Amino acid sequence: MNTFKPTKAKSFQEYFDALGDERRKQAMFLHEFIQQSAPSLKLYLCIRG
Repeated sequence: MNTFKPTKAKSFQEYFDALGDERRKQAMFLHEFIQQSAPSLKLYLCIRG
């Protein structure tokens, strides 16, 4: 079962821009939390459309 909504986003910024306000707020919180907790990790975005 695929729980991800299809998207045409080709970048991290496009994906976040396409999210609704509440979902974007949650996703940015997680992104910032991970970046602060493990700054050596590289940003990785897997988009399946």
